[in-house]
Amino acid sequence: MQGATGLKVSLPAAAPFQAHAYVLKLEFSGQIPGLRPPRGAVAFPDSGYRGPAAVLAVGDYDGQQLELAGLGPRSLSSLRLAPGYQVTGYSGDECTGTSWTFTTNLPDLRGTGGNDKVASLRVQFAPSSYFRITNVTDGLALDSGGDVASGSDLKQWSWDNCPNLHWQVVEVGGGYYKLVNRANGMVADGWGAAADGSTARQAAWNSGSNQQWRITHRGDGRYDRQPHHRPNPRRRGQRALRLRHQAVVLRRQHQPDVDPHGSVRPTAGQYATVMRRRIASPFSTLSTRATA
Repeated sequence: MQGATGLKVSLPAAAPFQAHAYVLKLEFSGQIPGLRPPRGAVAFPDSGYRGPAAVLAVGDYDGQQLELAGLGPRSLSSLRLAPGYQVTGYSGDECTGTSWTFTTNLPDLRGTGGNDKVASLRVQFAPSSYFRITNVTDGLALDSGGDVASGSDLKQWSWDNCPNLHWQVVEVGGGYYKLVNRANGMVADGWGAAADGSTARQAAWNSGSNQQWRITHRGDGRYDRQPHHRPNPRRRGQRALRLRHQAVVLRRQHQPDVDPHGSVRPTAGQYATVMRRRIASPFSTLSTRATA
């Protein structure tokens, strides 16, 4: 059976005959639907999502990096985006010149003016999307507490789709982001602490480096956040992020569907991405930019 999420093959319960391997003959009715990437974007050199695909994680790509990813110079003609991400293409190298911002799947870029003109591009979290930051070990989500005073500690809570648990990831320059809570508008703040076990807090955005977080893709949906003030790559107090797609809707009582393996099934909605956080992960770290 083929659908929007992929091709599913059902095998008989009993082997038709004894053999070490079997050959399957697949017959399709129409074109096999292209899959939406779980994160980032997939770029194609031909319209209609055709040609060798380049899979792009969050980050900036100059011409050479695009070629290494599998996309020739000024050849971008169609684009698929994971929910919660956007792509900005540039006519010049190193993200300079005329720009085009793409926020949805585009089977043909000719209508945008950017077809076969993108020399470099940037893949980033869409600033209009919200995320859920969930501890992978205990399943609890990062919670602001809602209507609380500036300087209040952040905590964790069972996911109930409350706005307290929704976070925006907004780029602030230099590869850093601010994490904005949907309920109270305050941002996650490291408070300048450098010791293990220090509490993260929240405050109104003031552009301070305490409130800026670096998020680095480490593969398998895992991301780092690293403090700007610690030169040692083995930084203390590290926290990891794991991102998976999840629609976030406004109804507090809504609960996302979860499959038996723990993956969240996407549902419809404007806010379309989930962050899952793992403590002391060997894959990744997350910390503030603050100077000691």
